[in-house]
Amino acid sequence: MYREGIQARMFHFQMSSLRMAVRTFSSSSSVAQMVRPPISVFGIEGRYASALFSAASKENQLQNVERDMVLMGQVMEKNREAAEMLQSPIVTKHEKKQMLQRLAQEHKISPLSLNTLAAMSENGRLGLIHKFLKTFAQIMSAERGEVQVTVTTAKPLDASQGKALEAALAKFSTKGQTMRIEAKVDPTIIGGMIVSIGDKYVDMSTASKIKMYSKIIEETV
Repeated sequence: MYREGIQARMFHFQMSSLRMAVRTFSSSSSVAQMVRPPISVFGIEGRYASALFSAASKENQLQNVERDMVLMGQVMEKNREAAEMLQSPIVTKHEKKQMLQRLAQEHKISPLSLNTLAAMSENGRLGLIHKFLKTFAQIMSAERGEVQVTVTTAKPLDASQGKALEAALAKFSTKGQTMRIEAKVDPTIIGGMIVSIGDKYVDMSTASKIKMYSKIIEETV
């Protein structure tokens, strides 16, 4: 009886190990089969955006899904009632699901896009929908070979300054890439500019120089 008890426990342990191995193998296989986005994205919103990109790539639905995400962004911006309802922690998952289905029917959103949004709703992640939409847009921009550039200056650039800046930034791009330049104004930087190219960041502002010189003075006093 004692030996049989040990054998039974050993068998149970082996079966548990086998089930765990199967789950691990399945998980590893699904990761290996994913189509990776052209850029690295992070956070929970990044995981959902990457999963949607992978699924859409496999089904040759990238253009349709991108259209869906643009439409959802417009809905979230213009339809305050829908935006508040989808992001509210008080509204039930069932009510959010019904809202998503209505929006999908009204705007002809594809099942693939709807399923992703429904999964976010089911997991309580629709509070991240703005970040998710922005992340997916960044992935699609990179997929087209676009490089996102943000230039922050203390005052708006005039036409000649803008052209000179575009010419200078063009030298950073490689063949097949297109610069997408976004100009921002922030008076607090005093002068100079802050340039962000993809994941690279260069601070040439007067404010940063003043801060640097102030630190040097403090350290030498």
